[in-house]
Amino acid sequence: MILSYYSFVMAVIWGNIFVGTIFLFRRYRNNFSFYVLFYLLLFCILRVLIPVELPYTYTVNSVKILPVVQSFLNYTLFRVNFRAVPVYSVILFIWLGTAAVTIVVHILRYYHLKRALALLPETEDCRLYRILSEIGAYRQNNQGLRKVFSRKLLPPDIKIAVHPAVKSPSIVGIWKPVIVLPHTDFTDEELHYIFFHEYMHYQYGHVFIKLLTGGLQAFLWWNPLIKRFFCEISYALEMHSDQKVCNVLDREQKAEYLQTILNVLKDSGTHRKPAVTTCNMVEPGDSDRMEQRFHMILNKNYCKKRNGDRFAVVGLLFVFLFSYAFVFQPYGEPVEEDYEEGIIEGTILPGTYIVEEGGRFNIYSPKHEYIGFLYSVEGLAEYKEEYGNLKIYTEEEGRHLNLIDNRQNTE
Repeated sequence: MILSYYSFVMAVIWGNIFVGTIFLFRRYRNNFSFYVLFYLLLFCILRVLIPVELPYTYTVNSVKILPVVQSFLNYTLFRVNFRAVPVYSVILFIWLGTAAVTIVVHILRYYHLKRALALLPETEDCRLYRILSEIGAYRQNNQGLRKVFSRKLLPPDIKIAVHPAVKSPSIVGIWKPVIVLPHTDFTDEELHYIFFHEYMHYQYGHVFIKLLTGGLQAFLWWNPLIKRFFCEISYALEMHSDQKVCNVLDREQKAEYLQTILNVLKDSGTHRKPAVTTCNMVEPGDSDRMEQRFHMILNKNYCKKRNGDRFAVVGLLFVFLFSYAFVFQPYGEPVEEDYEEGIIEGTILPGTYIVEEGGRFNIYSPKHEYIGFLYSVEGLAEYKEEYGNLKIYTEEEGRHLNLIDNRQNTE
């Protein structure tokens, strides 16, 4: 496997293709298989996280477009200590610098949120803890719930906090979760569904997934589709939690569950964007997607596996593998810059001289033949004993020297 600039660009391009497919697939179909959507998201994440060339990857040489782009990226903007600073170095600095700042901001926000929740007093409402503990009782008495809760049990030190600034029930934390509730008078039935929903987020590591995709969003901040991808991930996590809850509910309970979501939505208002550090029962922007969530639950799309799902997943796997089939690279013949710094052994003769050109020191034979280069004149130290008096000319002087020599040869 080979990692290169061009394989990374191909990973971004194919990631955008997957994001666009996910958006169109979900937006224009109210009834679809969640399994297909899940694998679409999975392949999209894997394609971006594995930007390499595989053994069967074929290189497609671009003769016209990519060489021009490469020439622009290699164009020298300025020099620092005789070293050229090309365009791509400035772009890379801005990209990685902004990504580092954004990631640090996400980490600080998560740290301050966890610290604020640690200082926030636990609720004194014993009813909340009683209803939360009943999830364990359901787990013992219901075969379906035993399957749902087979991976993790409720941690004994789970904390419940109530705060008026909270708009939607949410869960925070990967190892020591905190369930945060708005200051709303929920009924016992509503609290059952809320705790079930938030517990599914904890059980399947949704908070960790959001943090991971938030880091990916920060790293690829310049990609216009990365924000859409994060919104789709946030929405898919809500649908996944809906799926796991609805798998153990009958039709009447599903109606009550949907009514609970609707009540939360009415009280949640609007937010600017989905949070990176929390998993909410109602994500920002869910008002536009609520009809789809209702269709998915009422039409039993979470309960049935269609015959075409497996064929669709196999097709997606084929597309995923095909995305590694080729990579575009600029075509070009080897140039001086492709060779390593140094002097070809045995080519330094009396009369050899140096010309400072393009931020480096090119070495020429007495016949004005190019024989090597150095980034600094200090590199001549190893030749100092024998050829320590090589003359160094400026670029203009070098051209003048060449012209004089050619005139003498003509005469």
